[in-house]
Amino acid sequence: MNSRSIKKSKIKKILISLFPIFFLMITHYLFKFYPSVYYNYLWGHESKYPYAIGEWLQFIFFLSAFIVTLISIFLTKNYNRINNKRFSLIVFAFFSLFIAMEEISWGQNIFGFITPEVIKKVNFQNQITVHNLNPLQSEFSIFSLPFSILHIFFIIFGLILGLFFPYRNKLRNSIIRTFIPTWYLSLYFIIPAIFYLSVSFGVIEWWHQELFETILALGFLLLSIINLQESKNNVRQKY
Repeated sequence: MNSRSIKKSKIKKILISLFPIFFLMITHYLFKFYPSVYYNYLWGHESKYPYAIGEWLQFIFFLSAFIVTLISIFLTKNYNRINNKRFSLIVFAFFSLFIAMEEISWGQNIFGFITPEVIKKVNFQNQITVHNLNPLQSEFSIFSLPFSILHIFFIIFGLILGLFFPYRNKLRNSIIRTFIPTWYLSLYFIIPAIFYLSVSFGVIEWWHQELFETILALGFLLLSIINLQESKNNVRQKY
C-alpha cells in the first residue's frame, strides 16, 4: 500500500471507531427533543410494533454476522493449517444466530406463538427466550449495588473483549482470536459494558438497553467482516 492508501485506511478506521459516539449523540438528541419517536419506534419498550427498530437492527446485525461467518467457514474448509480458526468461526456463527433469534423471541410475536405455561413461570417477559429467564434477570446486591447474572455477563464480556484488542495479533493461532476485536472496534464492546455498569450505579436508566445492545450487535457484525477478510487473506497465502 502506498502512503495515500495507508492514510485513507487510517481515517476509515478512526471514523469506524468513533461511530458509536456519533450514534449516541444523535440518539440523545432524538431522546431529548423527540421522545415519542425514541420510545415508540426506535429503542423504547413502548413500541407500537412487535419489536422496536433497535431490536430489528440487532436481529439484522447478528443474522448478517452469522451469514458472513458462514462464508468465512466455507473459505477455510480445505485449509488444514487453521483448524482452530475454523472451529472458532463455527462457534462465532452459532453464537450470532442464537442471539439474532433471541432478539425476535424466535419469531414468537411475528408468527403468534403462544408461550407454554411452563416457560411463563420462569421467564421475566413471558416469552420464548433464554436471556429473559428469571435466574438470569433476577437482581441481587453486590456491595449494596443491584446486579443480575445477565448484566454481569455483559459487563465482563464487553470489557474483556473491548480491552483485549492489543493481544489480537499475538493470538494468531488461538481459538479466541475470532472473538477479539481490533482497536477500532473496541468501543463497540466497551460502551455497552459501561452502560450496564452505570445502570447498577444508578447513573442511567435500564430501559436504554436496546440502544446500547444495538451498538454491541453492530460491533459483532463488523468483527465478522474483519474475520472474513482475514480468512480471504489466509486462503490467498495458501495459493
